[in-house]
Amino acid sequence: MRGSPIVKAALGLGIAMLRVVAARRHRRAMTWVALTVLLASCSSTPPTSGPSPPVSPTAALPSPPPASPTFSVDDRTAVEDLVRNYFQTVATGDFQKLKPMATGELVKAIGFQQIVANVLGPASATLDLTKVEVASAEGGEVTVDVQGTITFPPPSRPTSLDGPAIVERVHGEWRMADYTRGGRSLRESLFTQLKDARQEKNGVVLQVIGVQLRDDATLVYATITNKNTHSVSANYVASFVDPKGNQYDNSDVGFNQVAAHASATSYYGWLNPLPVKTKTIRLIAKVFDDTTVASDDFDIHVSLIK
Repeated sequence: MRGSPIVKAALGLGIAMLRVVAARRHRRAMTWVALTVLLASCSSTPPTSGPSPPVSPTAALPSPPPASPTFSVDDRTAVEDLVRNYFQTVATGDFQKLKPMATGELVKAIGFQQIVANVLGPASATLDLTKVEVASAEGGEVTVDVQGTITFPPPSRPTSLDGPAIVERVHGEWRMADYTRGGRSLRESLFTQLKDARQEKNGVVLQVIGVQLRDDATLVYATITNKNTHSVSANYVASFVDPKGNQYDNSDVGFNQVAAHASATSYYGWLNPLPVKTKTIRLIAKVFDDTTVASDDFDIHVSLIK
């Protein structure tokens, strides 16, 4: 059987098949070795001319800046509700409720508005808000698009609310910081940083504490201090002179009699608007001695600082 041609042929065929299998395995092994060498050469670091610098165990990539607080849907609702409530409270004239809603210069503006209201008496207004919508939010400041009007009783004219309101986050709470009235930012049209705003004559001190350049009027807020032992009267028409030398009379005066050793804070007002960029205003006012009827003529050149 071993030497038969059939057996020899079978053995020859088996050996040939084994050689084919071995050749295939050898090629696969060589291919794997070649790929391994190629990958190693691609991932290796090129040689340097000197020793590698030591790697600090604390070295790390710079950390990204902390993410700013997100402005959520609840924040949007809270901000828009605040703006609506603020103007509704303005319309009712409840200044005590207004102050906790505000921040910055707006708090001072509310105090000045209250001074005028104390002279003219309480008055409610008609409010018509047609739009209150958040326009943008960046960090803790939100810009709100406001459109509407607020109208106080005659002789007041309707006042337009026609531009952005600014709401700021203060200690985690949203507060009104500014709004646009008659095309003017309230914050930009109110001046509380003043220079050369004080004058004293015969025991009477007149000091300007604020100037508001509204679109429909010019208001000068002042404090009169009487150091005398007798009262003085300050309820007389005052004038102001603009930077071009134009003089405006017929003011609305909030002052009355100032008692001895007392002070009074009120306002002078004119229905003559000045540009927001006005840098100086000259106040001319009289204060009379109630015992001699002699007048002290005040002439104060006030510088408005922003």
